[in-house]
Amino acid sequence: MMWRAAFCAALLSCHPVATTAQTPSARAEASDAAAARRALDGVTAAQWSVESNGDLVRRLTGEARITDYRAAAEAGDARAQWLLGATPGVLGQAQVSVDEAIRWLEQSAAQNDARGLVSLAIYRRQTGAFAEALALLRRADPDNAVGQATLALDYLIGWTEPRDPARAFALARRSAERGSVDGQSILGQLYARGFGVARDDAEALRWYRLAAARGNNAAQAFIGGHYLEGRGVAQDYAEALHWFRLAADQGGAAGEIGLAILYANGWGVRRDDAEAARLYRLAADRGNPGAQAGLGRLYAEGRGVPRDDDEARRWMGLAAAGGDEEARAWLAANPAR
Repeated sequence: MMWRAAFCAALLSCHPVATTAQTPSARAEASDAAAARRALDGVTAAQWSVESNGDLVRRLTGEARITDYRAAAEAGDARAQWLLGATPGVLGQAQVSVDEAIRWLEQSAAQNDARGLVSLAIYRRQTGAFAEALALLRRADPDNAVGQATLALDYLIGWTEPRDPARAFALARRSAERGSVDGQSILGQLYARGFGVARDDAEALRWYRLAAARGNNAAQAFIGGHYLEGRGVAQDYAEALHWFRLAADQGGAAGEIGLAILYANGWGVRRDDAEAARLYRLAADRGNPGAQAGLGRLYAEGRGVPRDDDEARRWMGLAAAGGDEEARAWLAANPAR
């Protein structure tokens, strides 16, 4: 296997007296594998606990190629297994497919790696396996800031546990104050909604801006939402467009939805129903219920897409299954004939 060849070549490069000569390709493999190990070892325990998946994936794949991490993963390194599993959610499936990613996360989680457990829980949650997702989250280190943020979001949304404002706020605050960008973004949501704490748009924006400055696309999109609605700031469609674009350019579903809303209504941009449909579809195809509902509405009205009641119902059904209340109301008001 290639990883064994790379491992042996790395050992030989440390011992010039070895009698086995290295070919140029073997030396390249050794160098790449060594770079991957150095990158993994360069992440501190605190960073593994606090940094967002996106930040860590981008950092590590910037220091070595994603394929080079397979050697460490196949040798049983839970960190490398998590990295391979987390890559599709950050960089797409060009280098690691979703099926392969899940296999790596299962191996990482089997070693009780906190990030592996949390990331696998998110995949399970997306496929409706809520009980398994909750069990995985509970196995994660309770002091892991990323796990705390994920559980806080669960208590906010009610995916795997009943909604619990007090627990959501306590977990999000603990995660945010430790420096978790995800925790900061979620804490901003709690202040914005008045969930578990008195509503405070200024405090929500403060936490959002901390997370957005570190590239969190959800926080960027939420700031755009505040400018769109004029909450805590003066209403400003141009600013909303700016923040939504920042989020969407990173593949953030909330940013894509925000842009779709602007294009569908002609707020800050020229109205363009086709562009709104395209943006909704980007997020809808990745399973976002809000985007699925938005795309369903466009099919129902024939805006940006041909009017198609069956497609409208299909997308609204997907959105409703994902918990979108507007889609459920639409289906109730538009029963199948």
